[in-house]
Amino acid sequence: MAIPPPLLPLHDLADADEQRVGAKALNLARLARLGLPVPPGFCVPSGAYRDHLDGVLGDRLDEALGQLADADADAEAGALPQRLAELRRELEDGELAADLAAALERAWDELRGCPDGEPALAAVRSSATTEDLPGQSFAGQHDTLLGVRGFPGLVAALRRCWASLWTDRAYGYRARNGIDHGAAKMAVVVQQLVPAQVSGVIFTVDPVSGDADRLVIESCFGLGEALVSGQVAPDRIVFERGEGILAERDTALQELELVPDGKGGVVERAIDEERATEETLSDHQAAWLARCAIDAEEAFGAPQDLEFAISGGEPYLLQARPITTLAPPPPSADAADRVVWSNVNTGEVLPDVITPMTWSVVKPLVDVLIGGLLTRMGANLTGHTLFDLVGGRAYANLNTVLGVIRRIPGMRKRSLTELFGGSHDTAAALDRIEFRDQDIPDMDYSVWRMLRGMPGFVWQLLTYSPADGEQVLQRMSRRADELQQADLDGRSEAQLAELAQGAVDAMLGAGEAYEMTGIVTLWEQSFYANCTEWFGDEGNPLAARLLAGLGNNDNANAGLALWQLAVLAEGDEGLAAAVNGSTDFAALRERIEGTEAGGEFLAAWQEFMGRHGHHARGELELGNPRWSDCPDDQLDQVRSYLAAMDRHDFEGRFEALAAQRAQAEAEARGKLRNPFKRWFFGFLLRKTRSCSPIRESIKSQMVHQLAGVRRVVLALGERLAARGALEDPDGVFFLRLDELGPFLAGEPELMDKITVRREEYAANLDITVPAVVIGRFDPSVHGAETVDPNARELRGVAVSPGVVTGPARVILRAGTDQLYPGEILVAPFTDPGWTPYFLNAAAIVMDLGGILSHGSIVAREFGIPAVVNVGPATKIIQTGQQLRVDGAKGTVTLVDADE
Repeated sequence: MAIPPPLLPLHDLADADEQRVGAKALNLARLARLGLPVPPGFCVPSGAYRDHLDGVLGDRLDEALGQLADADADAEAGALPQRLAELRRELEDGELAADLAAALERAWDELRGCPDGEPALAAVRSSATTEDLPGQSFAGQHDTLLGVRGFPGLVAALRRCWASLWTDRAYGYRARNGIDHGAAKMAVVVQQLVPAQVSGVIFTVDPVSGDADRLVIESCFGLGEALVSGQVAPDRIVFERGEGILAERDTALQELELVPDGKGGVVERAIDEERATEETLSDHQAAWLARCAIDAEEAFGAPQDLEFAISGGEPYLLQARPITTLAPPPPSADAADRVVWSNVNTGEVLPDVITPMTWSVVKPLVDVLIGGLLTRMGANLTGHTLFDLVGGRAYANLNTVLGVIRRIPGMRKRSLTELFGGSHDTAAALDRIEFRDQDIPDMDYSVWRMLRGMPGFVWQLLTYSPADGEQVLQRMSRRADELQQADLDGRSEAQLAELAQGAVDAMLGAGEAYEMTGIVTLWEQSFYANCTEWFGDEGNPLAARLLAGLGNNDNANAGLALWQLAVLAEGDEGLAAAVNGSTDFAALRERIEGTEAGGEFLAAWQEFMGRHGHHARGELELGNPRWSDCPDDQLDQVRSYLAAMDRHDFEGRFEALAAQRAQAEAEARGKLRNPFKRWFFGFLLRKTRSCSPIRESIKSQMVHQLAGVRRVVLALGERLAARGALEDPDGVFFLRLDELGPFLAGEPELMDKITVRREEYAANLDITVPAVVIGRFDPSVHGAETVDPNARELRGVAVSPGVVTGPARVILRAGTDQLYPGEILVAPFTDPGWTPYFLNAAAIVMDLGGILSHGSIVAREFGIPAVVNVGPATKIIQTGQQLRVDGAKGTVTLVDADE
């Protein structure tokens, strides 16, 4: 076809710039290059749209975009739809540029190709530069017009396609996906309309099940718009790709079809009773379409969704786009029943039922952290579930975890709970489970991927220095401070949603933090593994002594900073009396802010909250209040410290820990006769001592950033509640982060989702989920672990040496009780929100936990005897019972009163 410029022949576009012609036109050209039947046509490039837009609006373009943004931000009823409708009218009424109109008329004459002079019918399809992309589909967002008749009809259809860039749905979709409205462009495809007797779609992968071995064809009589719009139920044909056989055929009753009306549109037409029950496609036609679709998939390198039409027995391909909403293939019943779920580690970092907002933020962060490390090791996490929700709580897929462990040198099955947490019962349960080889994924392991990724990582590992870690921490702290200090009052609801999404995107892109976390974790794991190999049963206690009291641990420093507030209060009699006599921080502030000592205390308090106020119990849960949100709880802790001033000498304690480290190092070197082992021991020790505080500090800064996200999301919730869009501000936590935009755009079903999710959340709070679940969780089948109430000695993992006898204080939730000096803290787990308890604790006992758990690290930092991974300690031990905790042997003994 001799198509005049600036128009472009459709069949010659395969190498064109996608920003010029759009993905739809480009994909059609590529299909034609493969030799597949594509109706002839031409493309009106995106530059023509921009020229038309500039011609219609002139220098009012920026003003128009600003008015749209203002209407969107103010959420004024009807304002945005009205502004968009006005813009569409201007685009549809505007005159085409003379040169474009002339070229379009010549191309139309070329296209219709009818010797009798009768005008042909055309299909005019939008081809926006942001649609049908591999990671994002705008399917259905822009207009396609079928049965277009005559040149005037073509001009009107072209302008209508352009105007469809500014429909409510298209504008809202761009806003939700962060696409610049000003940069949106539209090319348009004009083709001869295929007078289809049959139309349909081909999916090269089953779009419902995600099964890549199944190719699905759906078809109907007439034009395909009847199928796309849901006006008819389609025939359905399924091919098994491996065997190349037609596996399923379902023929539907079709009582109507869409056909061109001869006036530039389409019309419904009834199908006679006999034809309504016929098959729309023969086996031969279906097989030919399946082969074409597979050829297209191979050429494009991704699963495809193709539209087709059949006219006069000849097939034509009308469109090809990547499948962007592909569901993962479900596991077989047998495979799903053999998945082992455990709260190993997750029971500490995410101990409670999780809100949808938190899960939508935290799960991608964890996947990026683990996925990046696996890539360096030659494995691939894509397609493998590492964490999921069981009873509303975060559980690890141990089949996948064991696939990961196989790639980490020196790891064993039991070292999973010893190092990273879980409980003694978890380890025992894992020992009873027989994992078949086919139950454990190979993580798509590639030697070549490992060879590409590992050298750089090994170099980072070997050259790591504390200065590297400090630089990462400073950058993370700066980003967290900026988010915490951001002005929220001056932002619209949409801008708050964008701020939250941007903050999470920045966290996902903080590769240096994830790399640093992987580096320090591997050094610690290597240190403990080698100590166990060199020193046997004494390895863990010796390693704990070597790492005790190192300092520079942000989470441990939070407790010491709170202690310093008590020291400051004790220095002034009046201030001490005021602190001891107040349970309400606001009342204390009012009472002391006019005094010199009070001013100094309040300044120190503000500094403490600025640096550590982001902590909380279960601090990865965005719905949980931070220390800065509930200052009365921290004031209670300061009062408890005031009562114990004569019981603590932290300066002397850290001096003693330094002496113990030196003694332990001398003992270790004395036991190592091999000179190389002594050198390697010293090398490992130096690296681990420099790493150990950094990991906890990086985690703290991650939580600091999450606290900033919580602040923004909660501010949005308060706005929405104030105008009645939510029942209360906390309702926002029952949306996912990616649902904030659609919710603000008014998608009504999301309010129903909030209600359902709140009900599920409340129901899950009443469920007890065991540490290990095999298969699909069922509360009636998977009961809680049995507990022996008569047990007198409990065993766990020794994480901080020392022997202490004293009264137990069982605390199930941080902030619900006080721990008094000399008492032994018995807790289900401890995260940074528990740190203030450690200063009064004589010893620590935890149901969960491992050598590298937060509580273990802080116990070593303070030199407190600790045993973790005990199992049902909080269910057996009662407050007031006398315990003997041996942090070297890993035993907790209930002592009789007469002993």
